[in-house]
Amino acid sequence: MVFFSSVDALGVFKGERKPDYLPLDDAHPCYPTTPYAISKKLGEEMCRFFTNSTGIPTICLRPSGVFDTGTYDFIISNRRTNPNFEWEPFWEYGAFLDVRDAADAARFALECPDPGHVTLLLNADDISSASRTSLEMAQSIHPNVEWRGGQEYEDQPYKALVDTKLAKEVLQWSPRYQWRSK
Repeated sequence: MVFFSSVDALGVFKGERKPDYLPLDDAHPCYPTTPYAISKKLGEEMCRFFTNSTGIPTICLRPSGVFDTGTYDFIISNRRTNPNFEWEPFWEYGAFLDVRDAADAARFALECPDPGHVTLLLNADDISSASRTSLEMAQSIHPNVEWRGGQEYEDQPYKALVDTKLAKEVLQWSPRYQWRSK
């Protein structure tokens, strides 16, 4: 069974609270407080209970903001007027996922060998920031949050602040669409 949850289950988006560390990964604890975030976390728990009682695998996908052509056009249009445009009031760590990558992840989840119960973050491999690098964004949003990024953030300054390594391993999936072309 595939369940679409959300990064909001972590409870560190939309200003709910500071993350324990950045970049975010699948091991980050969940602190949901809004009705939406709580409902997503409870849905994941129901999936876990279902798998435990039936043995039927459940894959909970946690996409970040899903962008389609309308979303891209909105951002590009606003950046023509204001080159530093970011979402307000919360930029959400530059996190996004192209709708086509979300669909691919769902397909890969349906074809995945039995992982038991698993929750997987889904995100593009880069951030959608107007100009700030990932480290600059992290430091400006949460200057006192532990930074766990390594050399890869020097090598790839716009690398996503949502780590999807587990989704890539479990699903054999990789996002194809990025804000910046390589």
